[in-house]
Amino acid sequence: MIARFSCIWTSALTVWLVGLFGCSVRAAELPESVAAFLDRHCYECHDADVAKGKLNLADFAFDPANGDNLAKWERVFDRVRAGEMPPEKKPRPEAPELDRFLADLKAPLVAADRAEATENGRVRSRRLTRVEYEYTVHDLLGIDIPLKDLLPEDPGAHGFETVADAQQLSHHQLARYLDVADLALDDAFHRALQGDATFAKSFTPEQLTQNRGGNYRGPDLRDGKSVTWPIGLQFFGRVPTYAPEDGWYRITLKQVEAVNPGSDGAVWGTLRSGECESNAPLLSMIGLVEATGQPRDLVFEAWIPKGHRLELKPNDGELKKAPTGAKGGNVSFKGRDLAKQGFAGIAHSGIEMERIYPVADRGTVKRYLFGEDGLKKWEADPAAGLDQLVGRFARRAFRRPVTAEQLAPYLGIGRQALENGESLPEALRASYRAILCSPRFLTFL
Repeated sequence: MIARFSCIWTSALTVWLVGLFGCSVRAAELPESVAAFLDRHCYECHDADVAKGKLNLADFAFDPANGDNLAKWERVFDRVRAGEMPPEKKPRPEAPELDRFLADLKAPLVAADRAEATENGRVRSRRLTRVEYEYTVHDLLGIDIPLKDLLPEDPGAHGFETVADAQQLSHHQLARYLDVADLALDDAFHRALQGDATFAKSFTPEQLTQNRGGNYRGPDLRDGKSVTWPIGLQFFGRVPTYAPEDGWYRITLKQVEAVNPGSDGAVWGTLRSGECESNAPLLSMIGLVEATGQPRDLVFEAWIPKGHRLELKPNDGELKKAPTGAKGGNVSFKGRDLAKQGFAGIAHSGIEMERIYPVADRGTVKRYLFGEDGLKKWEADPAAGLDQLVGRFARRAFRRPVTAEQLAPYLGIGRQALENGESLPEALRASYRAILCSPRFLTFL
């Protein structure tokens, strides 16, 4: 199947590249009036002997059907029209002569530009950026797992990542797209066939402040609330709210309020996630926390990898730092009342964590993969189900109608899987995988 898919990809890529770069070259002649103008006003500084600015107009071809050549002649036109050329110290052409030069040069440039647009369109086909790819796959499958960081960075040009000339599509990149497609399809088919994982747990202040001995860097338990202070120790404010698996979580900080707020009536802090250990020091920002004098619930949504936990603490650089109260890498609040000592803090009455699926629920994922009627409709005739479902999926993935000829390679992969004794879901997955790596999906055509 891998070899078969490689042939499909190679053929499709070849057709795509020929369409992109295989335009015909049309020869053109420089209008006589333009040549005469250049001879009188330009060749003195821009010929083979002088070539100021590395520009030799005397030997420069006039072939506006070539995109690079057209761009250079447009530059000549723009500079003459703007009065930049000929330069101020050189004799200026009379207005009628200048107007004729601009008109006679403009005509073939505009004609070439229009011909190019008619033949190849205004916009070159380009690959989806990795951000666009992630959003498109999420919308297509109904999943929500992060994908863009698994793909190579997009090269930029002129400050944008969407310029076709700067993009590449190598075999290495295709391999990455295959890996990401597998990951996305694994998640979608697992949710559709096995169901969504659930998790909901509430953590009380007492649970959040349990000190199991050694290297404690958790919050302070004060008047029945969990309180964090501006302590500079790394990972201070970490709490045992471990994510049971990779996923999106809704985090609710209950009844958050400020302790000794500043002049703006608030204490600002950060909610982050990570392993919170010295051998894995990187933390991911979830959101800013604004604690005020009025207790209120604060809700955040974030992707949290398995085994990561939360860290909540005041993080305003202008706040007075509180001492750790212990030696080494520990924090102790025994015999201390940091609130009475005037330190600012963030207090809350507990944390709730719930697994969520922000893009689509399980029913929507099943409908995207298996249609409105699901798999049961096709138990007696899986081949017919394959034809209909792959065609439906391809139309959504390619964002346009799909002909039978275009659909045939993807159906062939699924039919081969059925002939090999694989189930309809397995055959669909094979066809969908090929679609997700197709030039018709990866590019704007």
